[in-house]
Amino acid sequence: MLEIAKKVLLIDDDPHQLFAASLIVKRFGFAVVTAGDGASGLELARTERPDIIVCDIMMPGQNGFMLKSLLAKDPLTAEIPFIFLTARTLQADKLAALEHGVDDYLTKPFHPEELIGRIRAVLRRYDAGRRQGRTEAP
Repeated sequence: MLEIAKKVLLIDDDPHQLFAASLIVKRFGFAVVTAGDGASGLELARTERPDIIVCDIMMPGQNGFMLKSLLAKDPLTAEIPFIFLTARTLQADKLAALEHGVDDYLTKPFHPEELIGRIRAVLRRYDAGRRQGRTEAP
């Protein structure tokens, strides 16, 4: 049986970071959709229905926190797993991310295998939760 590649939405206003992350994620067998800002990312999340979103925090206009809040309020996007990939390393930022319901937090510069490992781990948790929900439903 042919396995369909999981779709990753990458959102970052730095075109070099976006390109590098895209190459890495594609190299590990994922389908990739990219956005250069929060507004585009929000629209792509709604239309492309990715399996997971990896997003920067510091972007002009809608920053990553604002985007995560908007996604959480929309029934079409509320359940999409979300990882921050950011240069912000302060503990306060990591705690704020957890308060916003982010599934994981990775800082730049990042190691390619760590990014892929975190994406896979979050997807495994979501898939396990969906399977458990299906088996426990009346």
